[in-house]
Amino acid sequence: MTSLPPWVVLSLPTAFDTQQLIDRAKALGVHAESTRDGIHFPGGFLGRIDPHPFPRRLLDRSITQEELQLGPVNLVLSGGTNELARNEHQQPAELREAAREAAARTAAMVGLPEVGGPIESTASRKVSALTALVRALAPLASVVILPRANHLATPAAEFAKRADEYLAETGYHFPLWAYLKLRDDADCPMLESNGMWVYGLPDVGMPLPQGADQAMVVRALGAIQRELVAEGVWPESGTRLQTELGEVTLERSWDGLFAWPEAWKWDQTMARAQSRFARRRALSLLIGEHTLHHIGAEQDGVAIEHFLRANNDSGIAVTNGLSDQPQLGSHAEDENDFVELTVTSPQLGPWANGWLEWLLSCFRGHDETRPIRPRDRLVLPAPTQGIAGCIVWPMGHLAPEKPSAPTIRLWDLIPFTEGELADFRAGPNVQRAWMEERVTRRDIPLIQRRFLPTQTA
Repeated sequence: MTSLPPWVVLSLPTAFDTQQLIDRAKALGVHAESTRDGIHFPGGFLGRIDPHPFPRRLLDRSITQEELQLGPVNLVLSGGTNELARNEHQQPAELREAAREAAARTAAMVGLPEVGGPIESTASRKVSALTALVRALAPLASVVILPRANHLATPAAEFAKRADEYLAETGYHFPLWAYLKLRDDADCPMLESNGMWVYGLPDVGMPLPQGADQAMVVRALGAIQRELVAEGVWPESGTRLQTELGEVTLERSWDGLFAWPEAWKWDQTMARAQSRFARRRALSLLIGEHTLHHIGAEQDGVAIEHFLRANNDSGIAVTNGLSDQPQLGSHAEDENDFVELTVTSPQLGPWANGWLEWLLSCFRGHDETRPIRPRDRLVLPAPTQGIAGCIVWPMGHLAPEKPSAPTIRLWDLIPFTEGELADFRAGPNVQRAWMEERVTRRDIPLIQRRFLPTQTA
């Protein structure tokens, strides 16, 4: 069970053990039993007790105004890896139709009645079962957390009230599990869904250009989500759907879909929105389970993404947009042409933005005769917190999604002190030796703690 991805986390105000939880669930009418795999719940869901409070730093509080009271333990629910649903949704249309016809013939042979109401995919029915399960268990919880929707959190009573509305009617439950986020960048605002993963489906982003009616964009995105959930289909690039905004074209972008109305003019704003959306999806896949905090573009068309990792205490702040253009004077063979900058820290906070903005000014402030190269050191005009500057350290890359796209290098900032800077300047090989020592000692995370406002070492 521990290896299965969490679908829902219920923060429990009482420190139940497994048997106590099973007994309380049964008292609420939910049959549960303990196995070596975990706690089996109806609908094919497994649960486990996590004997630790949920990390408050990961919570996304944007959908509730109430105070969140986290309990001492959590019930973690999983519906599996979702790989089967994702694979089925990406099958060719003829295979999906053949599978539906076969299921209908089987149901007729065994005498099952025809199902009324709207068309609904298997994944959608499973999520409907999840709604019923979480609603039934809600009296045991103080907070409901949605890991697959950016760790959105809401008081359990509030979630239960909203779930009742969905359970009372026949329809799709995607608004209960997937939410729209506004990426309010002045140069290319967007609306993006978060949480479609539980359906084995992609999240969708759509630009919000100047003059666009935000309410109409919201309804158009909702129509796209509803179509995906109903049909259980992961559209191919170039698929067109009819919405309130007219015909909308869908383009695959890593594990997401970028959507734009055909009636809108394709311009630099649209292109920038698409590239920023694609990098955000690629970074999310690279980093793994996380909470994302997006900071709108304020400097030279570059946004900043804060990824707080769920499985350890580290966080990564990343520029998003610097690589829209190659660095002046760069060369592909030097691996310094298309670059995004990162700051890694065990206690990531708003302070990281200042360091990235300084590095951005370094990138944008030189002429083509002195491009920045991997492992170069950049020196501050005056020391800050005992830091004299940073080395730009290659820490990975974003592979191109299309053959025509460039590889994007990720350069992490490694701070050095005034004393270390003096040593570097004293001999041509001192900096290289210092960097090799960091690798040998594996103490880069300790060096990066120098960024923290309270650190001076």
